[in-house]
Amino acid sequence: MKTKAGAEPKLVTLVDSEDEPVSIFIVADGIQLCEVPSANVASALLALLATYFMLNLDFPDQYAQLLGLLQHHCLAVHFPESKRKSGFMYISQLM
Repeated sequence: MKTKAGAEPKLVTLVDSEDEPVSIFIVADGIQLCEVPSANVASALLALLATYFMLNLDFPDQYAQLLGLLQHHCLAVHFPESKRKSGFMYISQLM
């Protein structure tokens, strides 16, 4: 399982015939980085966040707000205001 060289870390989920996760992988930069130990989406998202922290990468624009919300609420790590979009605080307050 590969991505293009230079691609940001992302989750790849393999599901069974009932759309239940069977395996979840983190792939990036042309390689498979790891398989998430449990095929649990919550664990996979935390593992993805850990990957960004370990590699000291910025979140990609297309899902920076989602990862920023998870970082802020699940890990209690400040998501810089300069990177927040207008809906961040609204959704953050709903959580």
